[in-house]
Amino acid sequence: MTQYSLKEAVDFVEQNPHQRLWKLIAETALDKFNFNIAERAFVKTDNYDGVKLIQRLQNFDEKNKQKAEISCWYGRYDEAEDIYRTIDRKDLALDMRRKLGDWPKVVQLIEQGAGNDEELKQAYKNLGDYSAERMKWQKAVKFYQTA
Repeated sequence: MTQYSLKEAVDFVEQNPHQRLWKLIAETALDKFNFNIAERAFVKTDNYDGVKLIQRLQNFDEKNKQKAEISCWYGRYDEAEDIYRTIDRKDLALDMRRKLGDWPKVVQLIEQGAGNDEELKQAYKNLGDYSAERMKWQKAVKFYQTA
């Protein structure tokens, strides 16, 4: 199998433009931390959120934070959480899980020392709400009592 450089791939896509190819270029460029090419590819696909992502990534001081944010962007949340744990930033993992509404993981992270009692109480309340919305009354009662 022949390996091509990112620049060669960009040159090819410039000559043969297609949205899907630009998306692949953006993903590859992000994985290689080549933000200039990734931003260019996002512009070509009219992906404003991707351009904003690049701006956010350039403000981070650590490659690992950038890598975790890229993992989140592509929906690889467990990978992002592992990166945050590796750099001893459970607070960032907690924020990510809270934004996702992944309350069981929020509870788990708080119990491992990432949050405080008030956050734990709110997470259990959210678990109770989640269970009640699905008419799982026994679980909801248990979570509300724990909260």
